[in-house]
Amino acid sequence: MLRIWSGQSWVVLFKRPDDGCRHYGSCGPFGYCDMTTMECRCLDGFEPADGFSANFSRGCVRKEALTCRGYHFSALPGMKVPDKFVYVRSRSFEECTAQCERNCSCTAYAYANLSSIVATGGPSRCLVWTGELVDLEKTGVLGGNLYLRLAGSPVIVCL
Repeated sequence: MLRIWSGQSWVVLFKRPDDGCRHYGSCGPFGYCDMTTMECRCLDGFEPADGFSANFSRGCVRKEALTCRGYHFSALPGMKVPDKFVYVRSRSFEECTAQCERNCSCTAYAYANLSSIVATGGPSRCLVWTGELVDLEKTGVLGGNLYLRLAGSPVIVCL
């Protein structure tokens, strides 16, 4: 907001539009801010905790309970990764996936090869989340892939 003193009071010259859902945690657990529309949405496999309400303060809940068996990972492209992760040293995407698979509390993971020279031990990162995912943003091309653990088998669509 840009204001100017008029001699008696402050006058607003310019006011930036509200950032909508851009504030930390405004979409609640397992909700994300869609940066193209500035609206909260639920991750795939989740629904609003308050039913069909547009109030996302309580976030989203799983449509199907997660168990240690009978799950799959869904790739969510273009995501800004949330905070409160655990960094796991791994050399490959497969090792990162295995780290999450071995831990029943793992809710999601992300992998990034930070070097084009993986064979010589180039840097990579494996980030693992347990519990709730908070402060997610779908940024589009600037974000990375977040792999979300969901109950059941993946849905296969035949065209």
